[in-house]
Amino acid sequence: MKLKEEFRRFFSLLADEIHYTAQFLRNRRGVLPGSVVQQLYVMGYKSFPIVALITFLVGITISLTSAAQLKLFGADIYLADLIGLAMIKELVPLMTGIMLAGKVGASITAEIATMKVMDEIDALRTMGVVPEKFLMAPRLIAITLVVPLLVAMADTVGVAGGVIVARAALGTPPGVFLREVFDIVTFGDFLIGIVKTLVFGWAVVGRRRGEGHDRVGRPGHFADHRAGLRFRLHLVLKRTWTSYARSTSMSVTRAKPSSAD
Repeated sequence: MKLKEEFRRFFSLLADEIHYTAQFLRNRRGVLPGSVVQQLYVMGYKSFPIVALITFLVGITISLTSAAQLKLFGADIYLADLIGLAMIKELVPLMTGIMLAGKVGASITAEIATMKVMDEIDALRTMGVVPEKFLMAPRLIAITLVVPLLVAMADTVGVAGGVIVARAALGTPPGVFLREVFDIVTFGDFLIGIVKTLVFGWAVVGRRRGEGHDRVGRPGHFADHRAGLRFRLHLVLKRTWTSYARSTSMSVTRAKPSSAD
């Protein structure tokens, strides 16, 4: 029942935010001028360095671990297929969503909680301002505009990591690598990655607004949240690596000739 109530509350908050955002886009009232641009700067420009660093390192790591296995079978060129599909469809949306949850989500929670403690939200209501529209409409618009840009740039950085490894470890020219990526990856794959990250972004904005109201007076919440996020990330990476190691070891075992031969 608690999980059901959490889902109901989350979708209720998200529906409110979408309603007030649409209302703001129609009449352009109820929001501080320049707040959308400010949120674009905070969510996009300030988030890009950490997102780019993580995706670049993930691209290099996946390329290094895959290149050795592909080289055994003389399938060097398929590293481009693996990196293109894995990064653009799965890993970049996942890592971007995690970074948005950790950075943007914590920022929204802290800001809303501080305003609640200082009675600023009640002051907005006293002045006849709708707090949901004033606070959340700029953030929802900003996250909707920022996500496609972040994903596109993170895709480029992640594939660049694969290009570097392919050139250094396999001797594949960058032009050949990129041509193979463009041949295997379609625009639909790129859109799938954007939609996934957009869902993550909307979930972050909707959920953190609720937590900002609920977590007032609990200073240890943010440390608990970061620790929980690190633990979940560790579990995801560990499970991914274990599955990958098992599959590659099985492939190598099948490829080795038997001693009787």
